[in-house]
Amino acid sequence: MVRNARARSETPRPTRTFASELLGPEGAALFSWSPTGDLLAAAGFRKKKVVLFDRSGEAVASLTVPDPEFLYDESQETPVLALSWHPWSSHLAILPRGQPFAMPAEVQAMAWSPASVQLALGTAKGGGIIWDIASRAATPLQLGRSVKAVCCMAWSAAAAPGGLLALGCKGGQLVLCRAADGCVVKTAF
Repeated sequence: MVRNARARSETPRPTRTFASELLGPEGAALFSWSPTGDLLAAAGFRKKKVVLFDRSGEAVASLTVPDPEFLYDESQETPVLALSWHPWSSHLAILPRGQPFAMPAEVQAMAWSPASVQLALGTAKGGGIIWDIASRAATPLQLGRSVKAVCCMAWSAAAAPGGLLALGCKGGQLVLCRAADGCVVKTAF
């Protein structure tokens, strides 16, 4: 017996959907997979939490975002500006809104140093800092007024103290900065 096989157009379905009451009714505002792919960090729209989920969707840890030291509009802005895993380790950078080391301009780029001891942050307004994880010291990048929005960042492979940080900026500008003091070494268009 031959059956008339009808071709069905099927929409691919996700293999698993999960949500968490820890993130709030709106769900996740930001998320980032760990380099090994075994953990997903998710930050909620209104809840001041970052939740770590395993691959099966189970919450394995919940981190509370610190209360802000300066006010922001909680009805319009998320409590977390950015999440970024270090590419070769288990360090997770969480940039909370309303903290003194978090710049008021929106962070658009983050890059870990190869040794995972520094995190560089670049903003939509052309500013930036290098934050030392151990000492919690922030070194401002001395970029000047000609620098537009920082779109991407990359550390030199040998970015030890005194190493270089490259910034790709709006308008095609490339800026090289010394990590030790944040001073511009070279600017190219």
